[in-house]
Amino acid sequence: MIHIGNNSVSNIVSYGVALDASKQTFRSLVNFTGTNCTNASKCDTTIVGNNANANTIPTIIHNNNTSNQSHEATTGAIDAAALLYLEQSGISTDVAIALIIGATANPIISRLPMEFLVESKQLIQMAIEQE
Repeated sequence: MIHIGNNSVSNIVSYGVALDASKQTFRSLVNFTGTNCTNASKCDTTIVGNNANANTIPTIIHNNNTSNQSHEATTGAIDAAALLYLEQSGISTDVAIALIIGATANPIISRLPMEFLVESKQLIQMAIEQE
């Protein structure tokens, strides 16, 4: 995100999932050239598996002292109680994990056009089943 104009505002939102031995990296660049600018960056990662890895690497360039920037990163695992509840309801582990990840990603996925919305849910399910 490059803030060229004065008084500009931006938000960067990232949601990632790291499965098993995969690595998930969030990289961002925020450059403040204009004055009185504001940026808020947020990165959430869900880790599934013991060997997954998640990194957040923000780069922030302040060319003046009038702009504000915040960066928040969270990493967590799937809620064990929610997974157990779904499994005890007769849902397989793979489907339960896909449901939990899909629900967590829903605020982002729901903003996609309809043709991508259906496909994204199917892709989550397929990725989990391959493990």
